[in-house]
Amino acid sequence: MNIVGFDKEFNRLRSLIKENTLPHAILFTGTEGIGKRQIATELSRIILCKERGEDDCDCLSCRAFREESHPDFHILTPTAKGKASPMIRIDEVGELLTDLARLPLLSKCRVALIDDADLMNEAASNRLLKTIEEPTGDIKFFLIASKRSKILPTILSRAMPVSFSALDENVIVKLLTERGAEEETAREAARLSFGSMKRAIDLIENDGLTVMDDCLKFLNDNLTHKKIFAMAEIMGKDEKKRISGFFSALTLILRDILLYYEGAADLNGKYRDLIYKYDKARIFNLLNLTAEYEKRLFANINLRLFIEGYLLKFRRLCL
Repeated sequence: MNIVGFDKEFNRLRSLIKENTLPHAILFTGTEGIGKRQIATELSRIILCKERGEDDCDCLSCRAFREESHPDFHILTPTAKGKASPMIRIDEVGELLTDLARLPLLSKCRVALIDDADLMNEAASNRLLKTIEEPTGDIKFFLIASKRSKILPTILSRAMPVSFSALDENVIVKLLTERGAEEETAREAARLSFGSMKRAIDLIENDGLTVMDDCLKFLNDNLTHKKIFAMAEIMGKDEKKRISGFFSALTLILRDILLYYEGAADLNGKYRDLIYKYDKARIFNLLNLTAEYEKRLFANINLRLFIEGYLLKFRRLCL
């Protein structure tokens, strides 16, 4: 399997599997959408393989794995209930552990992949911890998280950490053009993706690149109270992913201007008028404001009031 950008990490873990020295719990951390789950899934196939785990293996285990019907491979992901944000709850962890306690049916062991493990609530984390501390039978856990700080410290101390950095922009451009994207489109998506292949694909497939033009208009505009309330009304009806894209694009443009001020980069011609409106100190303040609101975006909030608050503070910093 071709693991673009993370060959070193993948091959190191594959060697541990072949040497039978892979720890029973492995924690993958890094930017969302860079391929952590893909790597954990492929390593799970190799662990469960009845032969040598080669890419083209056609053993019974590998066939079942590719058909997504392997009885010894278990995936746990966050779920949303009602208006609550998605999370992994104690009852869901309990069901997983009950399945893992059974004898393997096809392979010599069982493997559990817990995606977005940083969204486990405290009760679920403590329930999982007991099994990670004292595993019964041959079980491997892959925990995948974007925010290491959200993982229970005692789980951190018992899992092998593997950190994945953001993908290089040129790698993302190459992968996007291989998928059929025009090079100019691929480059703009790569710049906006902050090293996440998933985000780059979403930008292209969901017309996310138009958000750059929206941000430029926003930054060039005179932000009156009337416009703020109108924008909040419209954006309050958008999906949070789209608002996140707006924050990301805004951050990228402001960073580009900041780099220009510091002499580290040429300025995109589209941004030249902005240097007369936003000085260095103002950009620092706006970047901090945007980062603060982006962190709070996926909490349980009234989106219209949230956007309204952001825009009012943005305007105040620009006066």
